[in-house]
Amino acid sequence: MRRLTVLIVAVALVGCQNTTSDVETGVSVPAAGLVFTGALASALLSAEAAWVVSAPEPDTLQCPVTDLDGDDLHAEYVDCLPESGLTSDVLAGAINLTVPAGTGLFDGTLSALGSGDSTATGSVTGSGSRAGDLLSADVTVTDLAWVELRTESPVINAFFAMDADADEAIVNVDGGVWDRGQGRVYDFWLEDVVVPRGAFDTCVIPEAGTFRVQRDNVEARIDFSPEAAADGAVSVNIIGGDDASSLRPCG
Repeated sequence: MRRLTVLIVAVALVGCQNTTSDVETGVSVPAAGLVFTGALASALLSAEAAWVVSAPEPDTLQCPVTDLDGDDLHAEYVDCLPESGLTSDVLAGAINLTVPAGTGLFDGTLSALGSGDSTATGSVTGSGSRAGDLLSADVTVTDLAWVELRTESPVINAFFAMDADADEAIVNVDGGVWDRGQGRVYDFWLEDVVVPRGAFDTCVIPEAGTFRVQRDNVEARIDFSPEAAADGAVSVNIIGGDDASSLRPCG
């Protein structure tokens, strides 16, 4: 499969419970779970933007319904299943972009885009190209503010890179920043994280790759595998801390 760069992530996190503590220092296991599922959710929204931009005839789409006026592209999701095939969750909200003709580049905003009560608003810039089921994109999100993401409202800044074909998406993030407020700021990485096409939905567990998150010189690491994905639980290793703990993102 061709290597693609874009943060597709997207995972809708409806039904997940917040078990993190406001007095937490370093990185706890629940906090690691929050950041990695939220990073995937942010990737999905980024990938949706790249997919819509790269559509050969965006005015023929039904989900989202699009309106192209010169270089201005408006894409509206009205509780519908995206034609991108990236997720099996319905999306609502809008994408508003400036797309210079023939460049594949875009710049604009996401407006209350997401699933259920978990929606995000923020700026996106990047590029995308598509050939059939193959999607290639690089997307930077700036001040992507989530509403009701596990009952919190974090803000994400990151560069998402992804490769997607008919079977799977490979997501990479090199040094994203996740801000939960109250001084709780985390750096995170996604390294060759593999999610089946169509599986960016509620609390997905990837089938391969590595997630790392760091705060206060404490790092948590999750290595994904087909076995863990099938079981619905992953092992979280706190570097220099206790033995590995098992985590069910929404269990």
